[in-house]
Amino acid sequence: MIAVGSLRFRQRSRHHATQFKQKLEKVKSTRSQYESRGDANARARRRQSLALISWWENQAIVAANSHGTPSVVHSHHFQPAISSKPGDQSPMAFYLRLYLFAVPVFFVVDLVWLGVVAPSLYQHHIGHLLADQVDWTAAISFYLIYTAGILVFAVAPGLVSGSLRRTALSGAGFGFFTYITYQLTNRATLPDWPWEIVWVDTLWGVVLCTVVAVMAHLIGKRIG
Repeated sequence: MIAVGSLRFRQRSRHHATQFKQKLEKVKSTRSQYESRGDANARARRRQSLALISWWENQAIVAANSHGTPSVVHSHHFQPAISSKPGDQSPMAFYLRLYLFAVPVFFVVDLVWLGVVAPSLYQHHIGHLLADQVDWTAAISFYLIYTAGILVFAVAPGLVSGSLRRTALSGAGFGFFTYITYQLTNRATLPDWPWEIVWVDTLWGVVLCTVVAVMAHLIGKRIG
């Protein structure tokens, strides 16, 4: 029984090692593609992507060692993904700059809805539930937090993959799930919350997040 168990353990270990080796080959292939590109405008974005790729390589090694398998990547494979030349920016600095651009973009786009369409719509359907004064602390907190969510869940993955389409789809999905959650919660807990508001506001959430995500993606490419 001990021999059989040992054999099974070695088989599982070899299987895990093979899986990690295949994943790392894909990672290194992607890394070499990024390193070989000569587009000067994409240089900063490649550095962001290479930083993430190096992190995944480290995670693969840790996972491989946790299964009792030998490391399939040696230390000389790890090269600094972000240059230390003057003027280069770290991923944190890049996304912080992008965030500072994205917040006013979100506010301006949403202001079109709040200033043109929403007042008469909301007043007609839920006027009895509206406050007399806007709680600006809550409103500003929403803009700051929600913009960060768009960057994390839509813009950053799109920039890393170099796909504007992925950014747009992720932004639309983020807007749909967050707005529909809010609207259905209101429908379930507040008296006379109309279905018209549920669907119209959710549709606006999809449009808003898609537009902001796409614009932030384009800004990121420009400042990267």
